[in-house]
Amino acid sequence: MNVLFISNSSINPSRGGVEKTTHILARELSKKEYNCYVIFALEDYEEAPFKDKFKIDIFNDSPKSIAFQIIEYINKNNIDVVINQQIHSFQQYEILKQIKKNTCIQLIYCFHGDPIIYTFQFLFKNFWNSISLRSLIKFLVYKFYNPYKMQIILMYKLADKFVMLSATHFNTLKKEYKINVSFEKLYAIPNTLPFEEEKNADILSTKKRLF
Repeated sequence: MNVLFISNSSINPSRGGVEKTTHILARELSKKEYNCYVIFALEDYEEAPFKDKFKIDIFNDSPKSIAFQIIEYINKNNIDVVINQQIHSFQQYEILKQIKKNTCIQLIYCFHGDPIIYTFQFLFKNFWNSISLRSLIKFLVYKFYNPYKMQIILMYKLADKFVMLSATHFNTLKKEYKINVSFEKLYAIPNTLPFEEEKNADILSTKKRLF
């Protein structure tokens, strides 16, 4: 099986949690004879455990151009599964929507965070901790239109599988995001980072298989 990771940041595992998680997953999947590829935007890493790497220019290329480049890369390498490791945005959604429309890949979206941080209740709680003109405007606007929540809702609907850090987050999606969640679509994979690198922890062993 050919698996493509998409990241709009670095693939150097020393740069952050998402980068390190991507590195560990690709390394362990490669051991199980999966062919792992990556599309990234910032810093390369020579020792990254990928069969092939492709760098995109998110600063100068349009979303349409980036989507076209990724689709070509998917077709060239016969990609079966795309694992999205990017930060969510409307631009990213449009790119992934084009990829889904023009290929036969299975899309796995990984949400690296707690969805409660984008709810109005959380914003209300933090508004009083740092009162400013900017926070006041955000507070008033987000009561009626919250772009961060909308991005997550769109990504959930687009993805074939939606991965979260904890099963306790499923209820937040259902109640706070008003998503009619499918528990066959949702997966919880705990943070891999607490495991020591030298220990042979099988992080891919889960009760539900993603692919």
